[in-house]
Amino acid sequence: MVVCALYGCPARKSKNRGLSFHHLPKKNPEWKNDLLCVIRAGRAADKLNEENLVICSRHFTPDCFEGHVRKKTGLSYRILKPGSIPTLNLHGRRMVTKKLTTGTRKPPKHFDDARKKLGRVDRRKPLKQNAFPNVFDHSVSVPQKERPASKRCTANLKNIEDTHTDHSYASTLNDNLDENETEEEALFFQVPEAEIDPKEKPQNTSINKSPKKGTSRKETLAQKLLRQNSVLQDKLRESRHEKRKMARERANLFNRLTTIFSLDQLKKLSQMPFHSFKWSEATYRKAFQLRFTCGTTGYEELLRQSQPFPSLRSLRSKLQDVKMEPGLLYETFELLKLKVKSLSEKDRNCVLTLCEIALNAGYQYDKSYSCIRGSVTLPGHSGVATHGLVFTLGGISTRWKQVVAYHFTGDRVDGTTIKPIILEIIKSACEIGLHVSCVTSDMGSSNRAMQKAFGIQTSVKSDTHKYRITHPCDPNHYLYFIFNVPHLTKNIKCALVSGKEFTLSDETVAKYGLKSNIVSLNAITHLVEFQLNDDSKITVNLQTQKLKGSHFDKMNVSRALNRFSNSLASGLRYLVEFGCGSDCLLTTAWFVEWMDHWFDLMTNRHPVMALSLNNLEAYNSAINHLRETIDIFKGLKVGKIWKPWQTGVILSTTSVFDLQADYLQRGHAFLLTGRLTQDCLENLFGCIPYKNPTPDALEFRQALQIVSVAQYMKCPRPESYLEDDRTFLADYMQHDFQEQQEDGEDELDISGLLELDLDKEEESSLFLLAEYCLFAVRRHGRVCDNSVSDLEDTCKSKALSSGHIEALKRFKEFIPGNPHLTYCSDKAIEIIRTAEAVFRANEKKLHGNKLVNRLRQLTVTACSDEIKKCHDIRDKFLTKFFTVRLRIHANKLNTILKSEKQKNKRKEETAIASRSVKTRQMVKSLK
Repeated sequence: MVVCALYGCPARKSKNRGLSFHHLPKKNPEWKNDLLCVIRAGRAADKLNEENLVICSRHFTPDCFEGHVRKKTGLSYRILKPGSIPTLNLHGRRMVTKKLTTGTRKPPKHFDDARKKLGRVDRRKPLKQNAFPNVFDHSVSVPQKERPASKRCTANLKNIEDTHTDHSYASTLNDNLDENETEEEALFFQVPEAEIDPKEKPQNTSINKSPKKGTSRKETLAQKLLRQNSVLQDKLRESRHEKRKMARERANLFNRLTTIFSLDQLKKLSQMPFHSFKWSEATYRKAFQLRFTCGTTGYEELLRQSQPFPSLRSLRSKLQDVKMEPGLLYETFELLKLKVKSLSEKDRNCVLTLCEIALNAGYQYDKSYSCIRGSVTLPGHSGVATHGLVFTLGGISTRWKQVVAYHFTGDRVDGTTIKPIILEIIKSACEIGLHVSCVTSDMGSSNRAMQKAFGIQTSVKSDTHKYRITHPCDPNHYLYFIFNVPHLTKNIKCALVSGKEFTLSDETVAKYGLKSNIVSLNAITHLVEFQLNDDSKITVNLQTQKLKGSHFDKMNVSRALNRFSNSLASGLRYLVEFGCGSDCLLTTAWFVEWMDHWFDLMTNRHPVMALSLNNLEAYNSAINHLRETIDIFKGLKVGKIWKPWQTGVILSTTSVFDLQADYLQRGHAFLLTGRLTQDCLENLFGCIPYKNPTPDALEFRQALQIVSVAQYMKCPRPESYLEDDRTFLADYMQHDFQEQQEDGEDELDISGLLELDLDKEEESSLFLLAEYCLFAVRRHGRVCDNSVSDLEDTCKSKALSSGHIEALKRFKEFIPGNPHLTYCSDKAIEIIRTAEAVFRANEKKLHGNKLVNRLRQLTVTACSDEIKKCHDIRDKFLTKFFTVRLRIHANKLNTILKSEKQKNKRKEETAIASRSVKTRQMVKSLK
């Protein structure tokens, strides 16, 4: 920035286009020194950068310029004549164009006190009316070379001796001094030189020396006072300049801070810590946005850095004021709006899920809202509430969920009344920037009626199924409807367990080369009976009680998934391979494998299994599987009635098929279909019955409000106890405890070790368990390839053999003929055989602690030492095996215990069969 160097001149090159700015000459040192003297005349004795000093043309007379010289660029400038000195507008105040009026600024030094108004309260001295100047300084001259600015008053005083005018400052001071003044009085009025800055002392030795002959002592004192006055004025000028500079910096800093913090945050910074404070609504909104963006951990880090924001406890208290009246939660949408601002355009796609939870019928008084809870709130219904209907929005591209509406419902619900609620939620979500892509519900009658109200066909078998409608807020997109896939799988399992046979179409049987078209429960029951008495089972988690359980067992989704798993299909193929079952079992095994793969595609939660164009081969395979599933269920027959779950499978698969194509076309990398299920809502329902398994209406509302707040904030940690626990834990870990054998603990030994005699099925299961343990050790045991080489069959030659030991493993291969799973070597099989023999020899002595270590030590003693000891591979392998083996043994003991309880219960019921015997037993118990 080019600025004129003369004091008080505001000329700048960027603002004053009509002026020319001239640098100091480099080849004429005398002219340069004269210009420096003029520049320093109005400044303090500070250092100046001579290379950057310029003087504008307003300080030179017109005769100081020679003419114009045109540059190559087309511009022109004026040239100064050598020796030109600025004489215009020198060393005054900032040049202003305003008219000077009385009292507008400080009067100049050309007026004495007689022409000023004195005695004002504000200590100002404005000029009187018709005042004229009567004090003049005739000592204006060109300064000497390299003379500092603080000495300009000295040059004036030097000429006072030869000047006899009454207008000089020296003569004025001399008249005020008494001629009979003593030396002590003169020293009394003298200012101590210690108050003068040493750097500011004048360097003119002619003044600092003793006064010349013929100069009175009063004149010398006057010179000192004037010199000190000049220095103090320079300091005052610099102080005022620094004050104005600091004021500008403070104003700029305040303006910058107000763009970052609100006024209450700035006030909080000026207060003492741990002081109560009331935050504004704007600060709460900003705090909520930060909490939603960076999460709880990031927000706590901001608070630890002393950022002026409310604490998490204050945010939770603020959220407690959110109203949770039945219906649409408008306050929740306002909070959700803050979170939407931090989401990208792709992350704003969401799914709307709705589901019911059972409640205890009754009425309760709600103190928070001063009303009676327990009545039905769904529009068009009345009576006592027995269910709670909850609506939730959840992200598809990112993981987030939020309850947006709920209602109390009765035993019967008209699905048509749910349609306006869904439309209102979709419109409210669209107003805050969210896009609802699909609606997910279960197979209930009210939900099917709701879909029918939208025009979705869910109950009639036909070749064309309407599974989507035009989006209410965006005509260019569709709104899809999906049934919850885990509930569909549960319904298929219930139909199969109830004894109904599934009949496949002839096209399906011919296309996949099946030997039968019947899928029934008899094949699964045959497998259960085959492995009933085996400790090591071919298919785990498959029991007779789970096949024919109670109503709640049928409603269990996890048990339904056990019926459609690769493990069950491998067990059925194993029975057929070794002649333990008919060829009809292969059809059931094929159907189980098909449904297992369909379920994985419809509920994937990882990018590896997601529907994506990154791997075209896997993508095309998944798409073909979904298409063929639709064709299979169109030709499937269950008795003579078309089942609703058949339509549910076709509708959901078709919706996912088109939805993934729409998402990938918009630029998404993949689609996680697991985000389209009701899992987020089911997890929320798992948190609601925290007091009673079936809460009432009041407990449901209170729990729903707590869970909704918890979706923003986490529960507070017990900070006051946390430090104490750490201290106790540190003291506890410093002690060395000696292991003591418990009383009654049996010693394990290998004295009764016999040769292990296993049938084909148990040997296959044991071989599979060994390979699982080796796979787990290799993946999580921190071992090298050299240490695993003795236990693993790297050539995998056994994978393609037809022995019964490798057969079960071969059936579990996802790609037939291309084995990629872990296979054990002969040494590993020998170690597992020895370990199983040790376990069975000490099966009745398994009491006390450290069972895994004790069994491992016995096995190491009984085995030959031919395994590499790198990374303790053998100990890790045996530790994993005995850990799994003890869990299987615990499940066996639980099964025996349950069977004994059932036998005892039957005996008691037989013993007290008659009513009279029961009465006697009751009387004896009362006595």
